[in-house]
Amino acid sequence: MEANNKKLVHEYSVRPSECDYRGLLSVVSLCAMLQDTAGIHADKLGVGVGRLLGKNLTWMLSRFRLVVKKQADCRDAVTITTWPSGKEKLFTFREFELRDEKGNMIAQAETAWLIYDLAARCLVRPFLYLEEQYLHERIFSEPMCKIALPVGFFNENDLPVRKGQIDINQHANNLAYIEWITESVPENIFFSSECCGIELNYLSEVLISDKCVSRCMESADTPGVFFHQIVKKESGSEVCRAVSRWKPFASKYSALF
Repeated sequence: MEANNKKLVHEYSVRPSECDYRGLLSVVSLCAMLQDTAGIHADKLGVGVGRLLGKNLTWMLSRFRLVVKKQADCRDAVTITTWPSGKEKLFTFREFELRDEKGNMIAQAETAWLIYDLAARCLVRPFLYLEEQYLHERIFSEPMCKIALPVGFFNENDLPVRKGQIDINQHANNLAYIEWITESVPENIFFSSECCGIELNYLSEVLISDKCVSRCMESADTPGVFFHQIVKKESGSEVCRAVSRWKPFASKYSALF
């Protein structure tokens, strides 16, 4: 691990436990790597979760965008570069690049974070201290906006919240949402295609006691694009909105269906 000015560079080796049934890095594991690297960098900058919890504050992920350009194999050496890229109102942004050992791009991602006061139960403005840490270099030119959903969902399933998905804030962790989204696509898509992109709006917390419903619908205009919504079963309040993008396997991989 090394710091490069305002960027952090962190190396990983893809482990078997992080791979899907094809022996490739799964999208959930990829997102876990991004989150871990962001946490390491936040600690180095003095604004990690542990430091914030001592002040009754915590980070909350609000928006997430991922574009996967190629697949990483089991045992591959990969490098993640991350940096805080600026702020807008209450949002603080962070960028990610994941490359293979030859420098080829595997994936790019962007996140928008909020700082939450646990005692007052409200959002607070980003720390002035972070101003000097921002590297105003954004990966994507288009802003992350609220996702518009089509009317009606053809696929709806009850969604269990597992004990192992509860994080240090006593809520379902950020990766649980990614897992719920990828699990909700039809089997014939999941086992014949690879996820090449996700955009997600985190809208509310999920507790272990919550009962949720996962909804999924393929775009009527663009094959391989799926809209997702998770709601709380009793209140009907939204937990998240997302769009996932899938493309057929490359020729070296065979589909199960």
